[in-house]
Amino acid sequence: MLAQGKVLYLLDTACRNPTAQGITIHQDLFERSPKKIINRIKSILGLNEIKLHGRKVEVRKIEKIEGRLFLEEFHLMGSCKAEIHIGLYNNQELVSVGAFSKPLFMKHENPPYYSSELMRFCTAFNTSIRGGLDKILKYYINEHRPDDIITYVDKEWSNGKNFERIGFKNVGSTPALTFSIENGKRKLHNNAGKEEVLVSNQGNIKLQLKTSTVLSNF
Repeated sequence: MLAQGKVLYLLDTACRNPTAQGITIHQDLFERSPKKIINRIKSILGLNEIKLHGRKVEVRKIEKIEGRLFLEEFHLMGSCKAEIHIGLYNNQELVSVGAFSKPLFMKHENPPYYSSELMRFCTAFNTSIRGGLDKILKYYINEHRPDDIITYVDKEWSNGKNFERIGFKNVGSTPALTFSIENGKRKLHNNAGKEEVLVSNQGNIKLQLKTSTVLSNF
């Protein structure tokens, strides 16, 4: 029973943000993380009360545990198995985190190159940082020197335009996935034919940043 147990909201934010689009909110995700979803909607609408500029915050590498705890508290998808966490601080308070993989040597490509993945990025609730992601990316690139950085954005929340603004290019997408919901938790549906609530997402947009051509623009 596809789409049962799911509530769909379409949010038209074009009047405030020309890069925005409609968003989809699934009932099970809202019930699991209402505070995170409400705060993300506030951010999309430009309603955050704390507005900072990237030039005014300090950037530095942070320990995995600190980065993962921040992501668990503020990112809709929680933490991940990232190796490198970079934080932004406002008066010694951690206000944003970017989580990256280590650069991977793509030896089978011609020519070979080093590629990294931006796995998570978020800010604290009720906080916007103009140029914050740019600052985190520049720090990571200077420290680890990858040839490119890829990231994936959820089609249900974003069209990727904010990433394209700082130099990322849309290079493809991942297919939609279907999940079963059991006891409020999602797992990939195995087509076992059971009577269960199913939801399907819209997949992700894959974006790539060629660091050699855009670093000078940050």
